[in-house]
Amino acid sequence: MSYDVVILGGGPAGLSAALALGRARKRVLLCDAGPRRNARAVHVHNFVTRDGVTPDEFRGAAREQLAQYPNVVVRDVRVANVTGAKDRFVVTLEGDKSAADPADSGNKSAADPTDSGNTSAADPADSGNTSAADPTDSGNKSAADPTDSGNKSAADPADSGNKSAADPTDSGNTSAADPADSGNTSAADPTDSGNKSAADPTDSGNKSAADPADSGSTAEVKARRILVCTGMIDEMLPLDGFAELWGHSIVQCPYCHGWESRDRPWGFLARGEHVAHLTTFALQLRGWTRDVCVLTNAAFELATETHDALVAGGLRVETAPIARLVARDAQLEAIELADGTRVPCELLFAHPPQSQVPFVRALGLALDDDGFVRVDPMRRETSIPGVFAAGDSTTRMQAAIAAAASGTQAAAMINVELTLG
Repeated sequence: MSYDVVILGGGPAGLSAALALGRARKRVLLCDAGPRRNARAVHVHNFVTRDGVTPDEFRGAAREQLAQYPNVVVRDVRVANVTGAKDRFVVTLEGDKSAADPADSGNKSAADPTDSGNTSAADPADSGNTSAADPTDSGNKSAADPTDSGNKSAADPADSGNKSAADPTDSGNTSAADPADSGNTSAADPTDSGNKSAADPTDSGNKSAADPADSGSTAEVKARRILVCTGMIDEMLPLDGFAELWGHSIVQCPYCHGWESRDRPWGFLARGEHVAHLTTFALQLRGWTRDVCVLTNAAFELATETHDALVAGGLRVETAPIARLVARDAQLEAIELADGTRVPCELLFAHPPQSQVPFVRALGLALDDDGFVRVDPMRRETSIPGVFAAGDSTTRMQAAIAAAASGTQAAAMINVELTLG
């Protein structure tokens, strides 16, 4: 099966791009691998006409709209590998061969506009924007050899260090955490995996992600363009209860979550990587509540002038180590310090490190200094010709509506190129 565009990732960026390309009469395959980054969020906010819906409702409505376009196919399938080059990419899929064989699918072929189209909008409980590749699959080289492009691989530690997603003023986080934390073998470091190119599974000591013996059913489709909308991975901080409260009482963005918790006690867990912009972020929180405490968890030394500016702005500052997060029924109530002090806190802002999904690192897309995929600001093409990117993986200004807008922008640029080229 051949498509004009294969989209990796089924979150706001990928869904919006699929809609725009579908309406432009392009043949589109959207591949959604499963767990989405905002899965733990209670609601989506700051998205006009969709403010307050759940992530599942948002995704379900989007898929229902895409189902009206017979030239758009949506599949809950993982992209294991991309080989080839612009206009002749070969995409290896795992977990659902129907994207390659329309006869197997409830969806009729995107290639035949006379067909009745996409009957399955898929389960809205399934999720959106995450890796098109299973992090346990390792070391696949890019569809284009990163050594040909002059760009560093995303695996290069010099490229690591993402800035926080929520605070546009934050400085760069360090590396995206130890792959051992997630149980996944990083596809980013070929020296760790011993895998040769995923295009040739027979060459590898480890089996390729495309090896049917590893994954069950596989299929291949062809694509003229690739659009990467895989989002980012948030690495959980090593505090007891942090992961369980993430997305509920621990969040990144006051614009997304502040209104519902206005006038309540808040905290901001600062990290050393954010020290240059710590004051700006912390002081803006006063717009929602006057009860704000900045905590450093004894992770770095807070400069006197920064401390004094925060206190002068009416904020409380605690530099002692955090002993535990006190919560009841997934609702944060207080932060207990090592000296026994309890700081009332019902909403905690934190900006944990972020990393690209392993598949993006394996593609060898060039990253900027903060670890985001480098794209042309207008065309959204990456360092690999024919591969475009949109959404959270390209910017620290991360929000559903911003991701959707960048997906639409990328779709328009791809459509112009395909139509005129």
